[in-house]
Amino acid sequence: MIPCINDMCSIDVPNSYRPLSENAVYLDYPFETDSSAVSILGSCNGIFLIGIYNQYVGQWNPFSGNELVYSYLCLWNPSTKQYKKLPTKLFEMPKDQRRNQYCKIVFGFGYDSSTDDYKVVRIFYDYYQSNLPYLESEVHVYSIRRHTCKRIQDIPSLPIHIKLLVFIEYGIYVSGVIHWLAKPTVATDGRFSSVPIVSFDVTSEKFREVQMPDFDCTFDLMSFGVLEECLCVYVRCDDMHVDGFMMKEYGVKESWTKIFSVGLSSNSYTRFKALWFTNDGDLYLQTCPTNDYIILYEPGKERMMRLKLCDLPTTYPQHFKVEPYIRSLVSLKV
Repeated sequence: MIPCINDMCSIDVPNSYRPLSENAVYLDYPFETDSSAVSILGSCNGIFLIGIYNQYVGQWNPFSGNELVYSYLCLWNPSTKQYKKLPTKLFEMPKDQRRNQYCKIVFGFGYDSSTDDYKVVRIFYDYYQSNLPYLESEVHVYSIRRHTCKRIQDIPSLPIHIKLLVFIEYGIYVSGVIHWLAKPTVATDGRFSSVPIVSFDVTSEKFREVQMPDFDCTFDLMSFGVLEECLCVYVRCDDMHVDGFMMKEYGVKESWTKIFSVGLSSNSYTRFKALWFTNDGDLYLQTCPTNDYIILYEPGKERMMRLKLCDLPTTYPQHFKVEPYIRSLVSLKV
């Protein structure tokens, strides 16, 4: 799945190297218009949580004073074209916070197997109301099956890390749990000394901290994602390479395993995400900035190749991102 400002397209994943764009299919997302744009805010079992907004106005930010974070917030299955519009409560700003420049919004989406229910999490952060070193939070959970939205306990200790001038963040779902990077602890030299992961168990609706791997390098950037249904983290090390780690048994710290180490030609890349392995053991990666390509890494040859995605819109090629998914027939009619 590739969202690019106001367009969305789907590309079949190759098992071995071949051009990626030969079977690209543009998708019509819910409430799409000539002026609309879309953001992916989470995915689970082939269903996406998406926010639709006016591309000429842009996404919500505290300086806009908008009442709503998005025009629409929906669950959407692109395989069946079914969608479910979510209640305004999940994307409406409190009246006293619409012009608060210290506001942040965090979303999450996951599946509760114990009740066969999908849940959407919305976390509202206020940096201004508190004089504490971090912030105050307000957490709401929406149940798709019950059609209810309730407030639960706030995040107990670790604040979710939201980058400078980024006002909307979303989580990664794996193993029944939604994950966000927490606020990093920064050493005196500006390097990260630790970057915890905040987790939310969709069934118990409890927050926890995920234990991180033992890194063998000092690093200044970290990102994370899901690969082969396992939680992964990626760090940009000081000696110009990226290390990728996979938690092969969820919740077991000792199961963290380094799965690749890729050298960089420059330090301009600020974010990394492994997308999928081929049958040959090669790895597709997305980096930021992206322009209009992704990267194929061949471990056996220690070689990286840029693969151009020719069918992408040319207006904002730097704004596309890739979200792997498996097609499903999961119904949104509950």
